[in-house]
Order: sequence, then C-alpha cells, then structure tokens
Amino acid sequence: INALALAIYLLYIVCVDVRTDKRTLRRGVVRLAAFCAGTALIPLAFTLYFAAHDALRPFIFWLVTYNAHYAFSLPFSQSIGILIHQSAWLLTGQGLLWLFAYAGLVVVVSRKNMFRDRGLILLWSAASVAGVCIGGYFRPHYFVQLLPAAAMLAGFGMTWFATALSGAARRQKLQKTLVYGALALAFVQPFLVNC
Repeated sequence: INALALAIYLLYIVCVDVRTDKRTLRRGVVRLAAFCAGTALIPLAFTLYFAAHDALRPFIFWLVTYNAHYAFSLPFSQSIGILIHQSAWLLTGQGLLWLFAYAGLVVVVSRKNMFRDRGLILLWSAASVAGVCIGGYFRPHYFVQLLPAAAMLAGFGMTWFATALSGAARRQKLQKTLVYGALALAFVQPFLVNC
C-alpha cells in the first residue's frame, strides 16, 4: 500500500513539474519508471522463483487469495470494537507518541505553506493507516507499519509545542495548546478507563 501511495505521489510530482517546466518531463518519467521497476522487481523475482519450482499455485493462494479473504472476512461493526480495544491498549503504553503524532498531523494539515512535501507526508500517513486497517483485526504488530509516519508526525507535534512555549505570543499559544490538549485528553480518556 505504501509503495502504491508513493507511486501516486511521484506521478503527482511529475505532473506538477511538467506544468512549471516542460524539460523536467523526461527526468520525472524516468524517476517514476525507476521507482515502479524497483518496486516490481522483488515480487517478480519471488514469483519467478516459485514458478520455477512448480509452486506458483500455492504461492498465489497464500499471497493473494487467502489474504483477500482475510482482509474482508470481518464485519465492520466487529472491526470497530477491536479497534477501540486495541487503541486503548496502545494508548496506555504509547500515549505520548500518539498524542504528539495527532498534534503533528494537525500542524501538517493546518500549515499548508510550512511543509514542502506536505502531500507526501499526508499520503504516507494515510497509506500506513490503511495498512493497519486492512484486515480489521488491529493486532498490536499491525501498528508497527504506522510507527515511522507516527514518529515523524510526533516530531512535528513536539516541535510545534516547543515553539508555542517560546516567543512573544507565548500566553495565547499556551492557551490554545491547553485547549487542544484538553480536547485530546477528552478523546483518549474513555479508552483508558475501559482498558
């Protein structure tokens, strides 16, 4: 999912570059083709290996058929219950990471001109969330693929928080921080109580 999201982002960058400078079309297309070829190379090598050893049918079953069945076998209402339970469990041990990641997400979304690669950050985060959500079971190890994006967003959130506490408008920013923090705590608190 992350590779697909990155390919879409690279295609978008190529289109934006072409609008501003026609000479960058070739370079952008070459970069996009190299990324897609590199992304396809490993799965292609595995597929050829299994085909050469007369194991292509089981390989496709376990890789595609079984995973597709697994991804869509759980009803949405049951998935929500599992998400709430697992979120409560994760927040007890990693609450600060997720709180700062949420703050960082708010910063990235609200400050459009501050981040050059804002689209990549948001797309990467969304693809990571989609990877966690795909099966609906939300097992703890599924969240590992979300950690890099969450850590980056948490860094933005901590930077914003540190900046908000310094400077001339410190009191007003501190008040906003306290309000946002209280809202986040109000959201998180029911999960912590029901653990």
